[in-house]
Amino acid sequence: MDCGSGSTCWRRLRDWQEAGVWEKLHGVLLDRLGEADKIDWERASLDSASVPAKRGAKEPARTRPDKGKPGSKRHVVSDRGSVPLAVVLTAANVHDSKVLEESVDAIKPIKRPGRGRPRKRSGKLHADKGYDFGRWQGFARAGDKRRALPGAASSIVSLETLRKPPIAPLQRNR
Repeated sequence: MDCGSGSTCWRRLRDWQEAGVWEKLHGVLLDRLGEADKIDWERASLDSASVPAKRGAKEPARTRPDKGKPGSKRHVVSDRGSVPLAVVLTAANVHDSKVLEESVDAIKPIKRPGRGRPRKRSGKLHADKGYDFGRWQGFARAGDKRRALPGAASSIVSLETLRKPPIAPLQRNR
């Protein structure tokens, strides 16, 4: 493919990462999707995935209540159509509930079609049980309107409630 040496490619990748090229590119793509009205703001989901360390320490520091794990964890906030709105990286042994607020705050304002302020929050946020903790209610009911999610505590919905089959309506006996 004649792209140069492998070390040159890795060096450029590192330089672009340090210069913030990937974040800027992600922002431009989100703005274009927002202007084209391709971001579904009705619901967003938040989930994480652990990535084992390839060359990590053999004995990581132990933290309570988790046993230390080498590696990292990606927390991704995406819209209803699976467009990634924000990504937060943490150590693998950081509990999900500690990253909820940071993950939602990581969504940059995204332009919308026509006039108006850029949008930053979805109508509802779905997350798994790892994010279900007392911090949720405090975050959703925060007095700071800029940080609070619309609809207060009712705007955060556990994925467990979505997996339950709907209750059949009672039928009247005739």
